Amino acid sequence: MAAAGVSTVTCTRGGLTWRVPVGDAHIGFGLFVDGGFEQDKITALLTWLSARGRAPGPDDVVVDIGANIGSTSIVMARARGCRVLAIEPAHANFELLRDNVELNDLQERVMLVHAAVMPSRGTVMVEAGDDIGAAAVRSATESGPPAVGGAAVTTAAGMPLADALSLAAVLPSEVSLVWADVQGSETTVINTGADLWERGVPLWAEYEPGLLARHGGVEAFFAAAGTHFDRFIEARDLLTRGAAAVPQSTARLAEVLSREPLQTDVLLLPARFQS
Repeated sequence: MAAAGVSTVTCTRGGLTWRVPVGDAHIGFGLFVDGGFEQDKITALLTWLSARGRAPGPDDVVVDIGANIGSTSIVMARARGCRVLAIEPAHANFELLRDNVELNDLQERVMLVHAAVMPSRGTVMVEAGDDIGAAAVRSATESGPPAVGGAAVTTAAGMPLADALSLAAVLPSEVSLVWADVQGSETTVINTGADLWERGVPLWAEYEPGLLARHGGVEAFFAAAGTHFDRFIEARDLLTRGAAAVPQSTARLAEVLSREPLQTDVLLLPARFQS
């Protein structure tokens, strides 16, 4: 298809319809072949939250930061009947995100914000290439060619998480979960979402040392997590033990995550999260 000049393909899998870019070997491929991407993690997280009476419901909003083309937002909205605030800075990804929301008739439940979560308002540089999952915001100190081979640099609006909520008319009291896959900007998400954590909202975040190094480093991530959250569950534990997974103190976060030199995910729980 790529050789014939086809850029996207539309498919239906498991009752959901997806428009995906041809040639993307990760998210697009997963949606086209399996009908989902990281579905095991989404299911494990919702199972754990459900067992504690904290899974998102129709009155709740899930915030999906780095929403890409909707692989988490659309699944959450359909599975839980909740509203979702999907935030995505890469232009091509955002266009496909909007298409996928419309293809699944979820316009009334999935709110879209074309932006990146940043410490302050302004214009940010976004690197995006053929691998749609690798789209990333540049830090303020970066210059020169893209860090990801084959990527092009475009611009997007940047704003703190609280501002993105206001833009979509979402109240902090409505948010029940934040999912962040932001290619190294997780520390910024934590620091600009303090009001949510103070209310007991949990955060699912990616941990990838190489990407975090572009945005303050792993120590800044650990410091921010320790300031705003008191417990965590590493993704592997959640996938293995399901609803029986037991949170650990964030005092052990650096020790546990440092065993994962490449990438993992972590559920961060604030003090006011009570099951």
